[in-house]
Amino acid sequence: MREDKNRNRIKELIHRQGMPPVPAAPPLVTEVRTDGGMILRKPPKKRRFSIGPVLVEWTYGVPLDQIEAFNKFLEKNEEFIAACCQELMEGVTYRGTFLTAGFGDVRYKTFWSYASPEAMGEWSEALKKRSKFITIMTQLRSYWTRDPGRSEMLYQEAAQVTDLAENAESKPFLQLTLAASKVKPR
Repeated sequence: MREDKNRNRIKELIHRQGMPPVPAAPPLVTEVRTDGGMILRKPPKKRRFSIGPVLVEWTYGVPLDQIEAFNKFLEKNEEFIAACCQELMEGVTYRGTFLTAGFGDVRYKTFWSYASPEAMGEWSEALKKRSKFITIMTQLRSYWTRDPGRSEMLYQEAAQVTDLAENAESKPFLQLTLAASKVKPR
């Protein structure tokens, strides 16, 4: 009898308060910030076989219903982007946008090469004035920004970084990482 009374009270309480919402959690966008980045300190040596001492890769997806339009955009504008990079910026080369098609996602990778870490600063002047180049670059970058799973990677020629301790002088997190590599896990 007492059990029925308690059950009825619980039912009444649920009816008064209504059903609780379905458990949900908003997507968590994480960002890790360190003082990482470029570790090249000396001017890089030119190497005939290399794409460049610094390579930047944008990786992003494009919705299936936009792939054809994006590919047409690239077909129409890639030559212009490459020519503008060569004309407006010293040491900056557009290497193209590639479609990676395998099992699963359709991903794009856009590559830029730089003659030096300093050449990456050439963008600040090139992007100041309104131009067709800026309009096209904004459109290209807009595809990248729409993908919440996008990434941007910076590559350096490994053979150019032969003294990690010297490269770590102005990078405390790299110093910590080098010290941690000598500690045995407990």
